[in-house]
Amino acid sequence: MADTSIPSADQTAEKPEKKSTWDTIITMTPVIMTVIATLLAGLSSISDQLYEAAEIDGAKPRQSFFFVTLPLLTPIVLLAVTFRLVDSLKLFDIIYVLTRGGPGNATRTLTAWSSTSSTRSSGAGCVKMTRTCRPPSGSSRSQTKRNPSCLRP
Repeated sequence: MADTSIPSADQTAEKPEKKSTWDTIITMTPVIMTVIATLLAGLSSISDQLYEAAEIDGAKPRQSFFFVTLPLLTPIVLLAVTFRLVDSLKLFDIIYVLTRGGPGNATRTLTAWSSTSSTRSSGAGCVKMTRTCRPPSGSSRSQTKRNPSCLRP
């Protein structure tokens, strides 16, 4: 005999699709390649004479890395981090226009969060409609009414 009961909302709701490891790797490949290319360019700019001088001075490979490579590569690492930061800030408009950070906070980035929190806290971007009424005779105060849609959270 067939089950004729109506399925509950939990049973009919679609489960979110899990991203596979390969999806993540393919998505991150351009990002990783940009950083790798930047760091390789920085490494190729370090002269071999500096490593030879460190070896003559008795530096081990670890010391050569921390005292020759890392200090000379620091500006390049900061450049790569800056590039990544600028790329992440460029995503704001796409995400905000498509989803406004939703559903919930699933696609909210740092820039989207800072934008919405700053406009809510300062009231920027919200036109506050006010209406000044003539005070009743004998009263010197004017009455102002605020638009309820612009109330701060």
